[in-house]
Amino acid sequence: MALDRELIGGIPAYGLIPYGVLGAKLDYRSEVSDEGYISEDIAQAKRLLQEGLKEGGHTKLPSFKISLNEG
Repeated sequence: MALDRELIGGIPAYGLIPYGVLGAKLDYRSEVSDEGYISEDIAQAKRLLQEGLKEGGHTKLPSFKISLNEG
């Protein structure tokens, strides 16, 4: 499943370690790159969604609820 992290509100996570966590000297995210752990491939996400729907016997995405812990 792919979600637009900025659309759903709050501070989106763009890595395994959030901004604000102290590293050796600076913010961890500025010291260590997590490039390669997380990638965004919209075409692949759409393709995988279609495959999953087909496997589940669906033609469209069933309704679902997203719960957020804000605050």
